[in-house]
Amino acid sequence: MTRSSQAFRPRALQVLLVWVLLELAAAAQVRTGHEILLVSWLRTAVSPVVMTAQAAVRSADDLLWGLRDFRRLSVENGRLRRTVATTQARLHLLAAELEQHRMASRIVSSFPRLDLSSSVATCIRRSLGDGRLAIDAGAPRGVRRNMPVIADAGLVGRVVRVGRRWSWIETISRSGAAVAVAGGPDRTPCLAVGTGGRTLRVEYVPRRAPMVQGVELLTTGVDGLYPAGIPVAKVVRVREGPGAFLVVEAVPAVDLARLQVVVLVGGWSGAPDGAATP
Repeated sequence: MTRSSQAFRPRALQVLLVWVLLELAAAAQVRTGHEILLVSWLRTAVSPVVMTAQAAVRSADDLLWGLRDFRRLSVENGRLRRTVATTQARLHLLAAELEQHRMASRIVSSFPRLDLSSSVATCIRRSLGDGRLAIDAGAPRGVRRNMPVIADAGLVGRVVRVGRRWSWIETISRSGAAVAVAGGPDRTPCLAVGTGGRTLRVEYVPRRAPMVQGVELLTTGVDGLYPAGIPVAKVVRVREGPGAFLVVEAVPAVDLARLQVVVLVGGWSGAPDGAATP
């Protein structure tokens, strides 16, 4: 039985192959409408393969356009991020300038009697030590030597050096800096001298002067450096000295360590242009 079955299989395959060939030959002779039946069979058999290939081509084309769009969007997103960063930086600068103008307006309103029509408002940028400060304004903005410098609480000092972009201020606390002041009920004239520290030394106060703790010292204008009436310091200690004058200490009215914005008084011309500078 096994041998007969093995011999039958090749014959069956041959018969099947002959039958298929005959069917194909018959289909090649039969027409359905305007088309040969064999061609219709072949088209039907090949159609799924063609459709699959077309779908693959469309998918590849969509993928290519998607990659191009992704690249374009990535470039656009990068540009937008840079634009946003630039805008944020500009907004930050505008906010800083607005705050500077607000603080300058507050300073100007604190001194209604001063001629601040030609004043210059600027920011404190850095401390040079030894009682000097640097500001980000120079000659092109109208800064001149010996211009008085004020903050909202009172006197800061004067301009001692002017550049194109930077200028330097000598504060009233600098060692040797002196301001003609007066204080007390009888407006006792005296001199506030910087010590290089946090306090000022008030000199030439007579023993009988009513100078006590808490007295406010204001500029008198007699030194030709500063307009009269600007707060300079407040007396914190008074004691007897060995000579004819009291030993008086005062603290500046302005917290010089926390300055952010100052105003340079442009309408004041009492200071000699050749005044000594450090």
